[in-house]
Amino acid sequence: MRYGYSRAVSGAVSRPVFPYPGWVARAGLAVALAVALAACSSDAPLFMPDGRPTAQVQCPDSRTCELQARASCGGPFEVVKQSADQGTLTLLYACHPK
Repeated sequence: MRYGYSRAVSGAVSRPVFPYPGWVARAGLAVALAVALAACSSDAPLFMPDGRPTAQVQCPDSRTCELQARASCGGPFEVVKQSADQGTLTLLYACHPK
């Protein structure tokens, strides 16, 4: 892959030679990765103030989310944040200390 200008047979400088297809693909990949990471981010804390880790589940209804959280914790849990979007419930929770 060459950068700069190409020389015609006569020695005259012609058009610039840049790796546009590769450059555009890499730039597009970088933008797509940034968008994907931004979509995955949340303002939810990773740990509670007392040091307990939080976890998140997505379910079709609150009962299913509660069962998953209770099974994951092996008992009681604390709801940190709960939201619903287009029929999907998102539950952020922290297990009670044992």
